[in-house]
Amino acid sequence: MSKNSRLVTGQVWIPMMYSGDVIFARKFHPKIEYLIPEEGTNLWVDYLVVMKSSNNKDLAMAFINFLNEPRNAARLATYVHYLSPNTAAEKFLPKELLDDPILKVTPDQLKRSEFHKKLSPEAIKEYNRIFARVVR
Repeated sequence: MSKNSRLVTGQVWIPMMYSGDVIFARKFHPKIEYLIPEEGTNLWVDYLVVMKSSNNKDLAMAFINFLNEPRNAARLATYVHYLSPNTAAEKFLPKELLDDPILKVTPDQLKRSEFHKKLSPEAIKEYNRIFARVVR
C-alpha cells in the first residue's frame, strides 16, 4: 500500500481488503473506512509451519519461538497493523492499535462470518460467469 494505490487516489471506491491494509491506507487518506457487511465477512487465519521435509527444523522452530516472544509478537503486530493472537503481547501493543475499532470484531460480527469453503465445480463455473459479466 502506498500513497499511489488506487484506493488512496480515489480510483477504487469499494475494495475487499484486510483490516490491517485499511489501517495502513488510512495513513495516506484518513477518510478511508472499513466496513463489515451486515451479512458478515470471510474469516482467515495465518499459520507458521515447519515442513516435514525441512532440513533445518530446529532453526525453523527457534524462529517461530522468537516471533512468539511477547515483545517480538507485539512489534510484529504493530508493523503489520493487526492484533496478535499472543495474549502475552497485548501489554506491549500501542494503545491506538488495541483501541482501533477496525480490529475490534464484535461477537455478533464473528457469528455472521465464516471461513471460505471449497466450492463445487458448478459453483466455480457460476462465479466465473458472474465475474466475467461484472468486469466487461
